[in-house]
Amino acid sequence: MATQKNPLSRTSAQLRYTLRSIREGAAITQKTLATHLGFSQGGVISAIEQGLRDTKVPVLEAWVSKCGFRIEIVRNNSALVNVDHLEATDRETIMRLIRAIPQLDPILRTTLAAQAEVWSAVVPEEVGMLRDVSM
Repeated sequence: MATQKNPLSRTSAQLRYTLRSIREGAAITQKTLATHLGFSQGGVISAIEQGLRDTKVPVLEAWVSKCGFRIEIVRNNSALVNVDHLEATDRETIMRLIRAIPQLDPILRTTLAAQAEVWSAVVPEEVGMLRDVSM
């Protein structure tokens, strides 16, 4: 009979992949990261990335910070849109819009929602996600 693993027993595959990807993207070796995190052996990083060793939140925070990232907690049912592929000016425009939405009066919010519908009709794959974002 196959036994099920405890889902909390090892760092998830998705998190391990992300940790490795950001470390490699930052051109940081396992040994360098291990030293930064206070480990005496570089193999600790390899073991974490392979799911052979668990780690604690402070280590994860220091890991991602060293690689130029931060940890965020996001609701499972929230509508997320990855904007990393956009140019910096476009990302900033989107962020300004997101920050402004709560301050918009109801008429402007309705106008913005209607415009999003128009954009969705013009470029369905790219803009269709705008309908999923609650305004």
